Amino acid sequence: MTEAMLRCRDERRRALVRRDECLNGLDYLEVSPDQRSLTVYFLDKAPEDLVLGNLRVTGGRRITDIRVTEFSVCANEDPERDDCLTVRLDRPGDFSCYRLEIVEADAYGYPTSTRHHRFDPRYYALEFSFKVDCPSDLDCLPAPCPPPAWPQPDIRYLAKDYQSFTDLLLDRMAVLVPDWRERSAADMYVMLLEVLAYVGDHLSYRQDAIATEAYLTTARLRTSVRRHARLVDYRMHEGASARVWVVVESTKNLDPPIAFVTDLSALLPHTEPMMKPSALERISPDEYLWYEPVESVRVRAARSVIHFYTWGDGDCCLPTGTTAATLVDVCDENGASALGLAPGDVLVFEEILGPATGVPGDADLSHRHAVRLTEVRRDTDPLTHTTVVEIRWGTADALPFPLCLSAIGPPPACAVLDPVSVAYGNVILADHGRTTREDLPAVPVRSSVEPCRDGCPDPPVLRPGPFRPALTGSPLSYRTPFASDAPAAAIMLDDPRSALPQLRLSSRLGDTDADWAPRADLLDSGPGDRHVVVETDDEAVAHLRFGDDTLGRAPAAGEQFSARYRVGAGPAGNVGPDAVRHLLSDNLVSGARVRLHNPLPAVGGLAPESVTEVKKFAPHAMRRDRRRAITPADYAELTMRDFPARVQRAAGEQRWTGSWYEMRVAVDVFGAFDPCPDLLAAIAARLDHYRRIGHDVAVRPAINVGLEVDLTVCVADGYRRADIARILHARLGNRRLADGTLGMFHPDAVTFGATVAASTLVAVAAAIPGVGNARVTRLRRYGQSTVPADVDDLPADGLLPLRPMEIPRLDNDPAAPEHGILRLDLRGGR
Repeated sequence: MTEAMLRCRDERRRALVRRDECLNGLDYLEVSPDQRSLTVYFLDKAPEDLVLGNLRVTGGRRITDIRVTEFSVCANEDPERDDCLTVRLDRPGDFSCYRLEIVEADAYGYPTSTRHHRFDPRYYALEFSFKVDCPSDLDCLPAPCPPPAWPQPDIRYLAKDYQSFTDLLLDRMAVLVPDWRERSAADMYVMLLEVLAYVGDHLSYRQDAIATEAYLTTARLRTSVRRHARLVDYRMHEGASARVWVVVESTKNLDPPIAFVTDLSALLPHTEPMMKPSALERISPDEYLWYEPVESVRVRAARSVIHFYTWGDGDCCLPTGTTAATLVDVCDENGASALGLAPGDVLVFEEILGPATGVPGDADLSHRHAVRLTEVRRDTDPLTHTTVVEIRWGTADALPFPLCLSAIGPPPACAVLDPVSVAYGNVILADHGRTTREDLPAVPVRSSVEPCRDGCPDPPVLRPGPFRPALTGSPLSYRTPFASDAPAAAIMLDDPRSALPQLRLSSRLGDTDADWAPRADLLDSGPGDRHVVVETDDEAVAHLRFGDDTLGRAPAAGEQFSARYRVGAGPAGNVGPDAVRHLLSDNLVSGARVRLHNPLPAVGGLAPESVTEVKKFAPHAMRRDRRRAITPADYAELTMRDFPARVQRAAGEQRWTGSWYEMRVAVDVFGAFDPCPDLLAAIAARLDHYRRIGHDVAVRPAINVGLEVDLTVCVADGYRRADIARILHARLGNRRLADGTLGMFHPDAVTFGATVAASTLVAVAAAIPGVGNARVTRLRRYGQSTVPADVDDLPADGLLPLRPMEIPRLDNDPAAPEHGILRLDLRGGR
């Protein structure tokens, strides 16, 4: 058994040889860098009677007969450490395997093939390679106990369904058992063959399904398409729940409501506006829509209806684009403001009377608008000693229509109609969906590993099994995150791809409680992060996917989960105005009159993205989502993409500064010609993440080009020249008109590189009733011409081109003529 090719993983004999006093052995060896010497380590101290003839090197393919020229013993004084032997060879070997042996020497001192009597049969030789440090695919140590080689069966790959598998098994039985010819379905062997064919049919279907779901173009399951799309950085959205502003009017202060419900008058004829949740147990949840507040807001009686203050004037209105107003304050018994308005509060303006008739039914339902306050200042009217509140809101919430505050009623009474419009202060943002709670099954135990018996009473190690629970309620609500200080208009306009499921998942393991946060994916999750991904299948069932202790934390065996989530999403929640009429509260309030409604329609309810849409748009998403800026157009595109609410348009150009390149980005903001410095700094900081190496980024306002425009107008008979002049200054100016339209040179109506055409100016003037004829006699940049005033100064083609970073401006302000001057020569009329 000395030459047996026995390979074992657990070499217990090595320890026995170390403890034996009569036998020795070789432990391992190391090859020197020059491959001319070997360092051999013993299993004990080196023998004292070794001679040169006891060392022999065998093996090799091209280089054989390698001889040992000399050796030396490296004795170790430490009794716990083994000795080593340095062996010098006459030449290095090739890439094959060699063998160093400790053998007996003959009478002349030459090595023999007999093992040394002082060395163990298993450890008297070592196999090694001279090229151990060289790149090679050879392995001198074969794997112990290789798996057995089984004969490959004859597989018929065309067998894919139940019938073909049945025929295949019957043919095989005809070969193995020729005498068995039974084909009756009642036979036991036929039944077993049919069971095997049934299992094969399911396995074949699973193989085909796996091959189908492996590619985006052929995948059919929603979960597979979602994961494929995420690989190309495309997020498949699961829809979003609708949002609605709910106004509550009450004669008493109320605790924050828990939910709002759509109109139940058709279901419960005598329903009160305030209900307890138990009142809904008599009807099906499918017959009404449920909305829950996004934030907990206490209802104040003083904020139910707030009146505008017109400073004693009559027939007043707030024009289009207004961002400020004055309200009548209400004082409590201590003289403090009972309204308690502060920046961040939301008010809803609503027209409650028809301005022409004074009838509530004639009120314009489109004259309802929500604003978020940015500035609140309390003041007193010195004339009437009325306490008022001056409020302001952002330009994003500017009035999109003129709001009538007071009016003169129809004749013959001509009564003063005041108020025509009011403000509501108890405004609550609510989301479509109803909260439910569910206990999920515990994480299964796949196996239990008993610890090694070392004397310590360690508990067994439990290994968790597959855990992929599903929520019973559907559809799961998704909500996009929003900032509490964002404009009221921006809250309703969010990207559904950023929506997260409305799920609160908690777990309990022993005495330890933990919360799990929902995420869109686990790509950025660490091994200890308790994150969970919600994947919705084709049946709208939400499945929970956890991490694997590499990307996200994996649940432990026996861990118990409980879920609290909201059910309700999609376009069904986009109800119209005045559809939400009831609130639910846990506390009953006696003697309070409550009225609530939604002045504005619910918006934002979106159906989940279909598989067809994802297959169409996902492959090209990476080209649309720009991550680097190279050309000037890239800088302009990224500026407009990252600041859509404030930047109307941007333009870029590359300039050589004399030392390096500088990318100059000009910004055209909404509602003004000159952006604020804070916005420019924010854009520059944002573009620094995208800029190309070697480029400096400079963000500047657009270059304003003042125009000189002279217009000769023939006024028709019966029209006053003063009226036509006023209209022309408005239509060709930089302001918003009373009907909501913009002047031709309003900051939002012009942008970079806009060519000013004389024909456009004539068309705008000719469209005004009372203008018979119009002609442009001067069109140029301000102060850039020496042509006398009485001579026409027009470009040859009637077009005044501007450079890519220039914006035309025509303010017609005598105090700043460099911002544009409009001169009118009106003839005719009266």
